[in-house]
Amino acid sequence: KCFKLKHGKIQDIAYTFKKEDKSVGFSGDCTYTENLDKFVQNANYLFLECCGNYTNDRHLGVDKFKGYKEKYVNKKFLAIHCCEEVYNNFEKLGIELAQSGKKYEI
Repeated sequence: KCFKLKHGKIQDIAYTFKKEDKSVGFSGDCTYTENLDKFVQNANYLFLECCGNYTNDRHLGVDKFKGYKEKYVNKKFLAIHCCEEVYNNFEKLGIELAQSGKKYEI
């Protein structure tokens, strides 16, 4: 399933893939929109943008990422497209980074 998102003035697309009762979502490079809420609600495992401490017109920040994580405690959130500040402080920020080459059990 596709969800139209935004990256500044550019349209971005998030995808969810479903098999049986499990679904995985990939947000891509995006900021907050109402469709992002629908995307998050539609997946059990989310690879979600987390670039900077605060959400702006182009990127989802730690503020919204953690807000989703706290609201949807039964979902798995993995941060992607992280800036250096987030990447170097992810443990202190309380987020989990998606690891290149790592296999995730769904």
